[in-house]
Amino acid sequence: MVLVYPGNKCIIKPIGSIISAKLLQAGTPFFNRTLLDDGHGLYRATTFAVLDAFFRSERWPSIIIENICEYLLSIGWWNKFEFEGEYIYEENGSVEFSRNEIERITMQSFDEFYGTLGGDDFTSELINIINIMKESKKMDNGLGEAQMKISNGTTYNSRFIGADFDVVMIKGSDTIMTDMKTSTKPLIKKDLLQLISYCLLWSEKDELPHITHAGIYHGRSGDYKYLPLSDIIRMTLPTFENIEDARSEFINRIAQ
Repeated sequence: MVLVYPGNKCIIKPIGSIISAKLLQAGTPFFNRTLLDDGHGLYRATTFAVLDAFFRSERWPSIIIENICEYLLSIGWWNKFEFEGEYIYEENGSVEFSRNEIERITMQSFDEFYGTLGGDDFTSELINIINIMKESKKMDNGLGEAQMKISNGTTYNSRFIGADFDVVMIKGSDTIMTDMKTSTKPLIKKDLLQLISYCLLWSEKDELPHITHAGIYHGRSGDYKYLPLSDIIRMTLPTFENIEDARSEFINRIAQ
């Protein structure tokens, strides 16, 4: 089985498995920690973010693939030639690759990728956002009494547009579709419409409880604001009489 990447570069499934296993090995100590309070914990957690991104999109950070591709070319495992203006890679069955070398290149490339995220600045920024969330749980801002139900999930109707929501929070009898925002830019109408679309994707076929509210948690301020979904629909989509009418029209349009 072949996994295809941008630039016509590809790796076979066994090599993808080696990359996965090495990143999993690097990230596993994260599970022995109770808090993300230092650079080591965040580095390990980031490996899981990369793994999750791969399993969702079948794409690794390009720097990992590029470096491994160069290694495979250098040992002759691949032959590279040009055909109709594009480079083609052809496997040489008589040459073997080294698992240890691919593991080494994977971690070296991941270190470079971590640097492109900001390195120490990336770590410091995330630690600050995590500390803000810890304090938010202690304050009377709506987040303290809420419990996470499902995170990074999908609904039955997500198949139409490939959308996945951030988190559903439960607070008393309220089931709150919650979008996490950490941007330094002011929130705009598009952010609200994105949140509404997650709510309208819900269907009776989902195990997820019926969505009653929608809200946004802003990671840089610790603010958590939410309203009944019926009120949001009334304010933003006034041509619809109720949630179900808006949901029906939304699903009909994206399913076409």
